[in-house]
Amino acid sequence: MKKRIVIGLIAVLIGVAAYELLQPRKGSVEWHKREFRNARQEMFGQAWYTPFERLYCDVVSKPHKLRTPTSREVESLKERQLAAQTALVKAGYLVERSFKVSNRDANSMMEDLVKSARGVIPQENFYFNRIVLVQSNLIVLAAVPDDLPKWEELIRNADVPEIK
Repeated sequence: MKKRIVIGLIAVLIGVAAYELLQPRKGSVEWHKREFRNARQEMFGQAWYTPFERLYCDVVSKPHKLRTPTSREVESLKERQLAAQTALVKAGYLVERSFKVSNRDANSMMEDLVKSARGVIPQENFYFNRIVLVQSNLIVLAAVPDDLPKWEELIRNADVPEIK
C-alpha cells in the first residue's frame, strides 16, 4: 500500500515539474503573449477558473453569472495589455507603423477597417494588434510583421472606398 502511495506522489511531482519546465520564461515573447491573453480574457469576465465555476453552477443548478470587472480593474487590465504589447514591440514580435489618411477621417474609417481585417488577418495575429488614432488623419498600428502588407492594403482601401 505504501509503495503505491509513493509511486503516486512521484508521478505527481514529475507532472508538476514537467508543467513548470514547459512554461515560458518570464520576459520571453511567449510569456508576454500569455500575459496579454490573460488580461484580455479577464477584461471580458473570463478567468482561469471560469470553466470550473460554470461546471459547479451546472452541478448545483445555479444560474451562471458573468463576472463584470469594475472600472478600476478594467484600467489595470488595460495597463497590463499595453505593457505586454509594448514588450512585444520591443522584442520584435510586433512592429509599429504610422499611416496618414487623406480622403477620410481616420475615426470614421476605423469600424470599416476592423471589419474588413477580420477576414484577412489570421485570428491569432489579429488578437495582438493595436490600432490607435493619434490625430484625425494619423493611425498608428502595432501588428505582426508578416501582416503589415495586408494592413497597408486594408488601410488604403478604407481610405479610398469603392464607389457603388
